[in-house]
Amino acid sequence: MVRFLRTLFTRKEEWTALEQHVLLQVQSHLQPAAAKLFLEQIEEVDIIRRYAGGKEIIAARRGKRLQAPNKALELKLAILKIQILKTGKTINAEVFLGTGFFGSIEFDRDPQSHTPPFLTDVKICADPLEEVAVESPHVPEAQTVELKNWAADFHPIRTYKPLPADSRAKLLRSIDAKLPDDYLALLEQSDGLVIEGCSVMGLSEVYEHTEEMMNYYLIAELHDTGMLAIEKSGRNGEVTYLAYDRGKSVFPSLREAMAATLRSAGPNRVGSD
Repeated sequence: MVRFLRTLFTRKEEWTALEQHVLLQVQSHLQPAAAKLFLEQIEEVDIIRRYAGGKEIIAARRGKRLQAPNKALELKLAILKIQILKTGKTINAEVFLGTGFFGSIEFDRDPQSHTPPFLTDVKICADPLEEVAVESPHVPEAQTVELKNWAADFHPIRTYKPLPADSRAKLLRSIDAKLPDDYLALLEQSDGLVIEGCSVMGLSEVYEHTEEMMNYYLIAELHDTGMLAIEKSGRNGEVTYLAYDRGKSVFPSLREAMAATLRSAGPNRVGSD
């Protein structure tokens, strides 16, 4: 426990008091071997990024050597119900692993103003040490040319039923930017897409993000390295790669952005060139 506290309180990028509490509670409720692995994964977290007003915290890490046996694409590890004793308010949190690594904390409301003491109920939802293979790629049998092209390039693990045309049109009207043509074509066939290393957001999941005084709409997440975004009020459909290490690159289309960023992230992330 002392080692875990030292890890949480001596990082270059600080966890908030509530985030520290969540991680400590999860670690203390895991079985010893799983708790040890969870601790070691937290120690390897190198970058902490907060989205949606701090409600979603995504962690990026330096290495890949501490993968848990449970390699499910998205594994809900724990659910926490946290009472803020000073105010009597309650906030809920969920902790996720992705392909065997600690990946994120998600709160159901703005967590940034809450300070100890806390009273917390914890439910562990899964065993990270249970042997589960990475999900096999799957694409529905009925595919359009557009979806087949995405499948050939990126080998999707998961696709989704597209939204009705009127629902898509309503959501598009609420976005003050030109979205990439290839992203729009994909949305007609699948409301988002998951491949190894990247999740393309469905249209209802797109949200605003501010970074370095610029406003963006986030449309995809590179699981370990950054986000893909469209500049708010932009009219050229270009995709900006916002790296967790503060780097930035611009691409003419979503597919080109994904191909370039996944290739730079490591082997076996994209299909054959």
